[in-house]
Formats: sequence, structure tokens, C-alpha cells
Amino acid sequence: MEPYNTNRVFYCPYHGRNFAISENYGDYNEFDYMYRDEDRVTNDFREVIAAANDSNGRLHVFVINSNNQVAYKMQLPNGSWSNWSNLDGWVSSIAVQRSANGRLAVFGIGRDNALWYRMQTQQNSWSNWQTLGGWINQLAVASNSDGRLEAFGRGRDGALWHTWQTRPNGGWSGWNSLGGGINGVVVGRNANRTLEVFTIGTDNALWHIKQTAPNSGWGSWQTLGGWIDILTLGNNRGARLAIFGRGRDGAVWHIMQTSPNGGWSNWQSLGGSVSSIAVTENQNRRLEVFGIGRDNALWNIRQNAQGNGWSSWQSLRGWIDRLAVGNNREGRISVFGRGRDSALWNIWQTARTDRWGNWMNLGGTVI
Repeated sequence: MEPYNTNRVFYCPYHGRNFAISENYGDYNEFDYMYRDEDRVTNDFREVIAAANDSNGRLHVFVINSNNQVAYKMQLPNGSWSNWSNLDGWVSSIAVQRSANGRLAVFGIGRDNALWYRMQTQQNSWSNWQTLGGWINQLAVASNSDGRLEAFGRGRDGALWHTWQTRPNGGWSGWNSLGGGINGVVVGRNANRTLEVFTIGTDNALWHIKQTAPNSGWGSWQTLGGWIDILTLGNNRGARLAIFGRGRDGAVWHIMQTSPNGGWSNWQSLGGSVSSIAVTENQNRRLEVFGIGRDNALWNIRQNAQGNGWSSWQSLRGWIDRLAVGNNREGRISVFGRGRDSALWNIWQTARTDRWGNWMNLGGTVI
């Protein structure tokens, strides 16, 4: 086979990855995909596992299965897990958020790249899937100070677009653009309860935009510098936001607010070598960072007791290639991953925050 003579790469939102095409391969325009520069091959920002707590603190874990349907399990009072329940639909990425009435809402990017959602109507029953329209290929959802849900996505033009509930538990606005050129999107809430969106810019720096007041409009984009190609967000003791990303060297780098609602520290390296990152608080309200290592094991690093330094990396073993974290009713961390067999696997903290159980297979299939 002759080598490709091409500088054209197309991004497939279904597979969440880039492919090179030969220059003499027909008409590129027959593909309804987004073209990217060859030197900026994007990462897979689809979320196929998500964990969330209902109003009773019960932990739920949602996955996209091999049929691109949403399925979920919930943790039972004795610590075991329910059977799988299927929410059907067809989605390529999911996000889960609790609404003002305490019920969970599941959001997904549909086959048409519109945003779709389904709400709990009672503890174990759900509404039908409904569309919110739009066109996005990345997704994040947050809750405003007054309980209104707000969804954010990367539009066809590469900008940040958003839609929001017009009242708590109510209907939805149309889609509006916040501009920018984004890749990957996470949303946090500041100590003053304003939402703040973080993304990777076209220069691979961290960029952010925030509400000018709780439940209000938005300011302008600002850069926090650095160079990252994946990102996630943590909230330090409920007061200071922290962003974690993978640097050019493959290590975990982070930047943190120096005071609640305040300015930002310099970028610092936490070392390691990861392909995915997730962050949550433990029972002591210290941040714990999880990453998939080069060996596909789960690796972990945590803030020390004073909250101003970090432990060494430790391996929690296993083999996963997708990652999500949550906290059970008692606040202990539970980590979920897609195993080598495509099933959902789980490992959790025992009574002590520095001790972990063994990996357990929760079954099912994860796309």
C-alpha cells in the first residue's frame, strides 16, 4: 500500500477520535464530521461513565452500554448494588446532575448531536427522553445557585454554547453562544455560588469564563496559561476551585485558587504519567486525584493532612481504560472503570480513607 500523502484529519464524534484520510479519497464533504489540523489531534472527551448521588445520598453509577443506551445501578443500604436498569435512548456522551427537587437528570449527546435528557419522576421511575436541540459534541452540566440546571457544550463552530432552565425544575431556554474556541469543558461553582467554566483553548492553555453574579450573565474569557490536553475539576474544601490536567510531559499538573473566589496559583506538577484524570474529596475533605497509568492500573495521590501538600503516587492495581469517581452516603470514595472485558469495575475506600477494598466486577457493558 502506498503511504498516505495527506495533511487532512477528520474527527469522528461516534468513535471520539481522529482518522487520517488519503488526499485521493473522494469528496471529504460527504462526511458530516469536523476537520482538524493534523498537528492538533484531539482527545476523546466523551464521558461514558458518570456517578451521582440522589437527594438521599444514595450513589448511582450510569454508563453508556454497547448499544449506546444509558444503563445504571444504585447502591443499596447494605453497600451492595442493585441490578442494572436500562434507560434506553441513543447517546455518545453523558452527564448527570441533581435538579432543584432533588431528582437526578441524565443528559446525553444524541445521534443527531442534539442534547437529550431524561428526569427522575420518582425514586426508580423516569420520564421519557426529550430533546433540547442544538448541536454539540462535548457536554457538561451544572446547577445554578437557585437550583436551575445549565448545560454547556462545544458547538459546531468550536465555541462554547449553553442552555439553561428558565426556572427551577422548569422549561429550558434556547441555545446561546459564549464564544471562545474550546476543547473539553468542565464547570464548577465558586464559594460565592457563581458558575465558572474551564476549557482547553486552541493554544492548549487553560481558559475560563464565569458568571458576573449568581444566576446571572457572563464575563469575558481569560487565560490561566499552562499547556494541557485533558482536564478535570476539583473543589478544595468547598471553597477553592482547582483544575487538574495532563501536561505535555504526560504528568498531572494543577492550578488552584489562592482564596475563595480569588486569584490563581502558578501551575505545579504532581508527577505521574496518566491517560485519564478524575478528582473528588475524601471524608476529610482533602482532594484525591486518580489517574489511569501507563500500565492501565488505577493510580492515586492525595492532599496531606494540612491540605497544602501531596502524598506520593500509589497504585490501586486493576486494569481500566475509562474512569469516573463518586462518593457514597458516608463520603467514602468509590472509583469506577471500564475493564479489559468492557464490564464496569469498582473499587472503594474502606472505613479508613487510606485503605481500599478489592476490585469488584459490577457487570454490564461499557462502550
